[in-house]
Amino acid sequence: MQVYLRRKHMNRKFGLFAASVICTMLCAAPVYAEGWKQNDSGTVWKYEKSDGTEAKNEWLWIDGNHDCIAECYYFGNDGTMFSSTTTPDGYQVNESGAWVSEGNVMKCVVTTSNTYGTMPYVGIMNDPDTIAAGKHLVAPAGQVTGTEAYLDFLNDTVMSTQTAEKQAQIEQRAAAGLAKHNYYKGLSAEQAAQADKIARNVANAILNDSTKETDLDRVRAAAQFTAFCCSSCQYGVDKERYYRTPYGVFISGVFTCSGSTRALGRILDYMGIDWDHANENQYTHQWCIVTLDGQRSWADGMAGMADYGNQ
Repeated sequence: MQVYLRRKHMNRKFGLFAASVICTMLCAAPVYAEGWKQNDSGTVWKYEKSDGTEAKNEWLWIDGNHDCIAECYYFGNDGTMFSSTTTPDGYQVNESGAWVSEGNVMKCVVTTSNTYGTMPYVGIMNDPDTIAAGKHLVAPAGQVTGTEAYLDFLNDTVMSTQTAEKQAQIEQRAAAGLAKHNYYKGLSAEQAAQADKIARNVANAILNDSTKETDLDRVRAAAQFTAFCCSSCQYGVDKERYYRTPYGVFISGVFTCSGSTRALGRILDYMGIDWDHANENQYTHQWCIVTLDGQRSWADGMAGMADYGNQ
């Protein structure tokens, strides 16, 4: 199931060359106004996708008000959104067209990046008891799994389903990562513990997810979660220097490229994955260098992306 949403963009300065290239591309390609469409009488709602086609015979997760929370809608043969009825595949939608289950609107937290056309990990946000039990909700058009939005990563605990031996190896990796990367220089033990609890909970949730079958799947999920956190933070430096730490991304709400890299790296530690810091302490872009599925790879916590090869 694809997620259609308008992405939030960070303000960036582009050179004249980049601007001219973008202008050329925009002039050469058709521009489609992705979003909701209503008929003249206001009785029918349809949705135009980013490629200019109407949604038909499908479910879409749509973040209509750009708050990074999407609802799920069904569109019929002629593109009309279903409302206050049962869909052909047996699911209920309310008067607004949103998928409901037992009276609750089903929602999904979405990140600012869906480059790979898959639902970001941050996931379904209904029924905390179901998620706490280690189960997954099934969306109408396929499985969409993830962490529960009502679950407080700081105060609650996501239990690992790994074997005792595997979990011991992961904890050793996390301890080694702490020594290697010195994540919390100048921070208190309590601050470090708070950020580590979030990193561990996210790592456990990802490792518990049976739909993430490869190292790349799991690391992409971690990168997407990190980028989602960054999207709610302020980019820049602070006098406490939280910006360069996982604490800045997960707790205090301030980050730079180095901080997003270390935040993702700390999750990777708790997933049992060793990583190296590309361009550490340099005034340029930074990311994690990792080995995934036996291949040299990269993961970018600021962009919410990961792939095989070199970035």
